[in-house]
Amino acid sequence: MAEVHALERAAALGAPVLGEVVRALCDRWAAGLRDEDCLLHLVVAEHLGRVRPTWHAGPLPEPQPIPAMIEALGGLDALGAETCFALAWIAHFDDAVFGDFAADPFTAESLAARAARLAPQSRLFALWRFFLGERDEAEQVHRLRRVLLHEIHARFSGRGALGTLIDPPLRKAVRTALRTPRL
Repeated sequence: MAEVHALERAAALGAPVLGEVVRALCDRWAAGLRDEDCLLHLVVAEHLGRVRPTWHAGPLPEPQPIPAMIEALGGLDALGAETCFALAWIAHFDDAVFGDFAADPFTAESLAARAARLAPQSRLFALWRFFLGERDEAEQVHRLRRVLLHEIHARFSGRGALGTLIDPPLRKAVRTALRTPRL
């Protein structure tokens, strides 16, 4: 994964190497080094390849069958809470992430709810509706600001492109909840 992290850093700095990131992750997967971290980094790279212009991303290989990769890991039942939440976050903004399988259980809502069931002690996962756009829970987010910011940092900071994609927007959402007028 060190090579992948180095390529992700280069891509974050503007080098058109996102295709190399995808190829390195696919090589890792094909070599049998299959884990949730590899899956998440591949999903992030695929997402960034769709949203960035070609001159910024570089040439990309064919899209990877993410649902098939999840099945190779043992299916949704084998995924951990962080993985489900991260997939939900990405699927919320990029409904093409799962290709033609963008139906239950591969929706942002069902994945986020699954994360909350798997880790009931997590305040972050419990408030998934807020993070996927519903503002009814803004008051709870306001009260739990410090707890949520610490949990976001602990779970996603320093995780390469995954952390870069997830950590700052979640933090911003928590801080924005502080600026919204309370009823």
